[in-house]
Amino acid sequence: MENANQFTMIVVYWVLGTVAGMLVNLEERERGRRLKAEREIIIESIAGLSNALRFRDEYTRRHSEHVSRLAVQIGRRFSLSPNRPDLVRLAGLVHHVGKIGIRDDVLLKPTI
Repeated sequence: MENANQFTMIVVYWVLGTVAGMLVNLEERERGRRLKAEREIIIESIAGLSNALRFRDEYTRRHSEHVSRLAVQIGRRFSLSPNRPDLVRLAGLVHHVGKIGIRDDVLLKPTI
């Protein structure tokens, strides 16, 4: 009878270990999905800011896109990790986003 109890305990521990491992695995996958969803939201928000900048000032939009492309090329040249070029690209797109809130008479004043 004692061997049956020991065998039962081994089976119970094995089941508990398997279920716990599955739960951890599910949690890791869910965390990955959440991070991906959050990343998508951030990218869409930045794209919205970039579009707002385009409507505000076409020259600055073109300049930001150019800076973005150059930053990605530089990042690849220096072998940034795989997700870093996306971050650098996004930073290039919004590096002048503060211009959205500047009045036209200040932003577009003629140079001296």
